[in-house]
Amino acid sequence: MLIREILFPTDFSEAAQYAGRYATLLGRKLGAALHVIHVPFVPLPAMPSDLTGLAEAYAAGRRRTEAQLKGLIQAEDWRGLRVRTTVTMGLIEDEILKAAQGADLCVMGTHGRTGIARVMLGSVTEKVVRTAPCPVLTVRHPEVRVELPWGGVLVGRRKLAETPRVQRILIPLDGSALAESVLPAVRELARPLGATLTLLRVIPPYVSPRVSPEEKVSAKDRAEVEAYLRTTQEALQEAGMSVETVVRVGDPAQEILDYAEAGEIDVIALATHGRSGLARWLLGSVAEKVLRASALPVLLYRAWCQLK
Repeated sequence: MLIREILFPTDFSEAAQYAGRYATLLGRKLGAALHVIHVPFVPLPAMPSDLTGLAEAYAAGRRRTEAQLKGLIQAEDWRGLRVRTTVTMGLIEDEILKAAQGADLCVMGTHGRTGIARVMLGSVTEKVVRTAPCPVLTVRHPEVRVELPWGGVLVGRRKLAETPRVQRILIPLDGSALAESVLPAVRELARPLGATLTLLRVIPPYVSPRVSPEEKVSAKDRAEVEAYLRTTQEALQEAGMSVETVVRVGDPAQEILDYAEAGEIDVIALATHGRSGLARWLLGSVAEKVLRASALPVLLYRAWCQLK
């Protein structure tokens, strides 16, 4: 797949501005056009008698937004890029998903919060990720606000890089075609950026009847995993990619997060099933845990499939 257009939804918040740095970087490196969309939030009146002022409120909101978008794309980071802007009214996630129909990649900011704040501020991004027809790069804001289980709140800020980096991309695989469905999108990102791909396979401990309680995994299981990674690595190298492989043993989500933090990774890329209800928890739990817990940008690709 070719990335010709990047959708960048913004609410003009600090989190969105931070994600915009990745949108402009990728637009410039990939030669892609940028579609910037904003959906103004206009609260409904408390009383039906107040509906007469709703049209004026919409019009005022549109004018403010158009002025903000004009100021945004005149900033230095946006100069020289092909950009179009859209202001539309409606449910925020629905309007973003409509715009995503014509995009090859969506870049969205998310707030690094937990608890009630995460539900309120991260819900739009999570809904888009679950149903978007294109890969979604979620960029977590460097703000840190963690509600501790025993009470109290930790508030801080991660150190910001001077410029966004997409030089090392981590791709967790589990041996399935679904997990590999993210690879075409990653190749399109990595090739013009000159990025190195790291293929990570996490083996859950004690998954084989051949393993004794004293062992974590059998030598045969590890050999099979390493052979699979070599085959995938060779195919990507034949396409001109720089590729490394890593095998870890443990909880998949935790090992992905730990390696990404320790391995100087810039982006984590993985497929998600994009389902709701029980199927989402059973089949998309690793991707969801990584999305919620990673401080790094996460590229999520919804694997379109039917539940058998």
